[in-house]
Amino acid sequence: MKRVTLLILAIIVIAPTICLSQKIHIKKNFFTGWKYSFDQESWHKVGIMGTDLCFEMTGNEEALKEMEDYRSLMIVSTIFGSIGGVLLGWPIGATIGNGEWNDSYTDMMIGSACFITIGYIFESIANSQIRNAINIYNSENQDLTFGVGLQSNLEKNNSNLYLNLKIIF
Repeated sequence: MKRVTLLILAIIVIAPTICLSQKIHIKKNFFTGWKYSFDQESWHKVGIMGTDLCFEMTGNEEALKEMEDYRSLMIVSTIFGSIGGVLLGWPIGATIGNGEWNDSYTDMMIGSACFITIGYIFESIANSQIRNAINIYNSENQDLTFGVGLQSNLEKNNSNLYLNLKIIF
């Protein structure tokens, strides 16, 4: 009798929450880059290629197309930013090492500023692509949702568990 009760409880509480296609939340930090989460508690790094996030979006072709654009733009941004970083670091390092400024270093500094600016422009466009991908995924997967499960409320050091039933049309 105990086994049957536990099995019914598991089916009612756990199974519907596992079967849900959940909403993806994203946030960006200047130093760490993009991170995504389903529960807004455990965050996962997206990275330049975004392969983990693409795996989560499997089946949504429009969102995957936006993620492919994000990948391409981030690769281009990384290339331009790296070239700009080398052109910026070389004159600074050579000046510290030699103790004198060479006239060609000024041209390298101007070139580095151009490359870094171009890289930043590509990264800004890539940021809009990943936001579009997340919005497309969330809009197509949240039209009809049914979930039963336990949810914790952790506001103001209050850790109450309660039964959550949510139906969205």
